[in-house]
Amino acid sequence: MSMKSQNTKRAANALPVPKDDFVVWDDALSQLGRRVRKSRETWIVQTRVEGKTKRRTLGACGEIKIEAARVLAQAYLDELTNPNAVAQGDTTLAEFAERFLEDCSGQWKPTTLKGHRHNLTGQILPFFGTRRLAGIGRGDVLDWQRGLAHLAGTRNRALAVLSSLMCISSDLI
Repeated sequence: MSMKSQNTKRAANALPVPKDDFVVWDDALSQLGRRVRKSRETWIVQTRVEGKTKRRTLGACGEIKIEAARVLAQAYLDELTNPNAVAQGDTTLAEFAERFLEDCSGQWKPTTLKGHRHNLTGQILPFFGTRRLAGIGRGDVLDWQRGLAHLAGTRNRALAVLSSLMCISSDLI
């Protein structure tokens, strides 16, 4: 359930809580919202591009003030309207990996970020680092997985990180 109201902590606390998860949309930038959950509040930006909903978490409300959230949201919206300015088709996985970690770090706990960085540097970048993102296919991922057969748990966790990275990169390429 979405509600339109002033984006302040007092306004968010005064709202009736219809369920565990809801969004209070900003008056100044309609695609920016304060997502309120039981345990935390985060800034999100959501819009539709070519019939698909695009949503990104910007970070915790306690760490990012509304003015900064508006700037970040507008930058993301600008990326969506002009994707060629952000990522070219010749971007390698190594070039995109650091940006991926920076963009998504606001939605992960510090230990998760550390684990994702470890999977990238230890398992993913040695195999895919110099490869173009647009050129990585299912067969390449299967070959990579076969090479990690002796590390079943690590392989599965690294696959989840690679999958997330590729999903986000596909929005930009």
